[in-house]
Amino acid sequence: MPTVFVTGANRGLGFEHVKQYAHKGWKVIACARNPEKADQLLDLQNTYGKNLIIEKLDVTNHDSIDSLANSYQDM
Repeated sequence: MPTVFVTGANRGLGFEHVKQYAHKGWKVIACARNPEKADQLLDLQNTYGKNLIIEKLDVTNHDSIDSLANSYQDM
């Protein structure tokens, strides 16, 4: 199964990419600065289950980027 990593996944083009890839059956790693407030993204996760993973990521914080990258290093 293909996997896609989307930043800014809680709104705009990022959210649309998440919807399209999830609908096609891809595994989606959806990143948002405040995922707990991303209601539409959380609703999508209820629809697509474990194929839609939501991660906290602030792309302006290098420690945040490194931490998330390390968590997927062995994937």
